[in-house]
Amino acid sequence: MTLRRYQSNAIDDSKAALMSHPRLVLTLPTGAGKTIIAGEIARRHLKSYPRGHVWFLVDRINLVDQTEDKFDGLRSQVLQGKNTKYDGLADVTIATVQTLESRLDHGMVPDPTLIFIDECHVQRKLYADLPQRHGSALIIGMTATPLHPSMGMLYETVVQGPSIRELINEGWLVQPRYYVPAEPDLAGITKVKGEFGTPDFVQSQLGKRMSTIVGDVLQSWKDLAEDRKTIVFACDIAHANLLTAEFNSHGIRSGVIHSKSDSNDAVLQDFKTGSLRVLINVNVLTAGFDQPDIECVVLARPTLSKTLHIQQIGRGLRISEETGKQDVLVIDHAGNIHRHGRAEDFVPPESLDEKELKTRAKSADVSDKKDKPCKECGFLIQHGTYECPECGYSWSPPSQVTMVDGAIVELDTGRTAIGVITPERFYQEALGHFETDKRSIEKNRGYRSQKFNHFRRRAFLSTQSFCRLKGYRMPQTQMLNRLYSTDPSQVVKAELKRQQIAYFNKR
Repeated sequence: MTLRRYQSNAIDDSKAALMSHPRLVLTLPTGAGKTIIAGEIARRHLKSYPRGHVWFLVDRINLVDQTEDKFDGLRSQVLQGKNTKYDGLADVTIATVQTLESRLDHGMVPDPTLIFIDECHVQRKLYADLPQRHGSALIIGMTATPLHPSMGMLYETVVQGPSIRELINEGWLVQPRYYVPAEPDLAGITKVKGEFGTPDFVQSQLGKRMSTIVGDVLQSWKDLAEDRKTIVFACDIAHANLLTAEFNSHGIRSGVIHSKSDSNDAVLQDFKTGSLRVLINVNVLTAGFDQPDIECVVLARPTLSKTLHIQQIGRGLRISEETGKQDVLVIDHAGNIHRHGRAEDFVPPESLDEKELKTRAKSADVSDKKDKPCKECGFLIQHGTYECPECGYSWSPPSQVTMVDGAIVELDTGRTAIGVITPERFYQEALGHFETDKRSIEKNRGYRSQKFNHFRRRAFLSTQSFCRLKGYRMPQTQMLNRLYSTDPSQVVKAELKRQQIAYFNKR
């Protein structure tokens, strides 16, 4: 097998790091070929140590077959529940953590000289015990997201491979295209410690809240991705069943997989062969799932975990030579893009310091100047862009300097005079102000309509007051509801503050 340049570099860098750090983390994006790299490292290791033995540990059953296929040329045995296959002459033991833990003292598993831990951002008790049980073995943890706060307790250093953006630019991953139809209201959802060591939302509460937008998920998918093979991430089993029923009721062949289902293998096979167009899952395919022809990822599960966010989007980043796949659509109904940023902006940490990892695991890789979805189609547009590259909708950029009649002056009444700004422009800037106002955001939680929510109500009332002040004719409500928000100028901010003071004085 011919290795890609970055794969050869990762192997050489890992070999060099192991000379002084026998336990390391190798970070590579989803789709970079971690198992291929592990297979080559294993072959070179066994060539140097003919009596050696390699362990490759996974935490999910569906990863076993994928791993066995990639260890070409090596004799393998498998430890995975009822599917266990022993081979006394095996070079490699591929094992699920759960099965290995129950058979450590079985006598059929040779002691390792090299251990790979796949998706090592998931922490297991067995991993922490490995240095004591097999002190002389080299340990390589592999993950796209080394963000678990306790990783530094096992691993000594990080070897960084290429970033997601680098692999996109080199053509080894496809370009994600983001759509954000709407952000959910998550007020009151309890937070608990998640599986990746940092806080996350309680799944059962999420499921109930997100069940209210099942129809929106279907409609957005039909509008944007109806011809694409799709994977949907749901909150819990009840939520997944609702989504599956909704898709199927509209003639879209869909299947669901979760930890309590007995038909996961059959559903996965139907999805791979194309019998199913949409695959809805709960905590099963968030890591390691290798299905290159996935062209759409639907985020219907909000999360505070950056690890989960990057892993979910990663399911669609692989290239597919068979289908000629050009990109992957990411339809975010969960608010995760605004919470954690675009997947290609993620850069793994260089340190395993616990404090740094805690901060990185929960904070977004986004600037204060956030990207915004297009008002017409929902496509996520880069900050500073004023024309949607998808639907062509355009608008004027906010004025850097607001022109007034001569200067801002104080009238006898103490009111601020404003010139040149039209009622429509005032409404847009007022709307932009209220959309970022904390009190308004809280009050808006009770509104369902996007066309006339609390932000638009406040902007409408403020524009009425502005028109009375200036003697302008108030525009029609229907016309105002079609306008988008924009950043407020200092002049409009001053007028809004004047209105607020006048309101409290009146009270």
